[in-house]
Formats: sequence, C-alpha cells, structure tokens
Amino acid sequence: MTEETGFKIDERIYPVPAIDTFTFDELETLYRYCGLTINDWGRRFTPEGVEVWEKGVNHPGFQMALVHVAYRRGNHDMPDSTVSALVRDLVFLDVVEPLLQAQAEPDPLADPVSTSEPDKPSESSQSDRNDSTENEKPSSGTSSPNGSETDATQDGSTGTSGSDTSSTPAPLRQVI
Repeated sequence: MTEETGFKIDERIYPVPAIDTFTFDELETLYRYCGLTINDWGRRFTPEGVEVWEKGVNHPGFQMALVHVAYRRGNHDMPDSTVSALVRDLVFLDVVEPLLQAQAEPDPLADPVSTSEPDKPSESSQSDRNDSTENEKPSSGTSSPNGSETDATQDGSTGTSGSDTSSTPAPLRQVI
C-alpha cells in the first residue's frame, strides 16, 4: 500500500476523515451534502438502518462531504463557501486516484504461503522428504511414549503396547 492514501487535490493528499471523528460543523456538512446524520451512521448495522445508510453512502453528496471535510481540515482558514465551490468543481476520479491505487496494490503483510499452489510441494520440502525417506529403515517395533519407534528386537516386545501415547495413530488393519 502506498505511504499516503486519501483524496488528491492540487497534488496534495488529504486523509479520508472517519465519520466518528466529525465535529458538529462537519456533521452539518455531511447532512447538507447527502442528508445523512450521525444517527444514521449509528444505526447502519440495524435492519431498518442498513437501507438508509447504504442509500446515503451511495449518494454522490456523501463522497463530496468526505472530500469537503478532508480539504477543510487541511485548510482551516478557508471559508466554507470557498471549500464547497472548490469541491463541486473537482473531477471525481482525479480526487480518488490514490485510493484506487492503494486498493490495486497487493498487501505486503499478506501471507506469501497462501498465494502458492496448495497441492504443489516446494522443491526444498520435496528434497527434504526424499532425504528423510532414504535414511529410514523398516521397523517392526512399536511406538514409544515420545512418539519414536523402537525396534522389536531391542526391547523384546511383540509389537503391541497397552498404553500407546504416540501422536500418530497406528494404521488400521482388517483382522479376519
């Protein structure tokens, strides 16, 4: 993701304001542009509030209100009427370009393993498996409590154990 994301106006990036940080003046701006209130924001997850909120955020005035607030926060001395006139004349795609670019970039914190093919083993894990199978010898013993196998000729067991605590269960065999 790019270092700075937000609305781009006159080659400067203005952070997208979070509605839960709006001042009373900014809430009035939101209402003027799209008719949404702080109560609509608070009810956005309720069955009756979802439709109102979705209709409001899809209104072009919602985006304009966010841009207005962002620009005004960066230019405190500019009169509200001047900010409003400036926002109305902006080209939407030019303003949101940094946000669109940020969405298109891959997340650097994403798990790189999840992007590989799950069924295809890596070369190193395949060679590790080959090395370990070459070093193994057939065993006719049982599993010891720590999960390693012991040879039946070393401990004199017959291959059964009353309390096998190995982490790998023994394969099931059909007994006739």
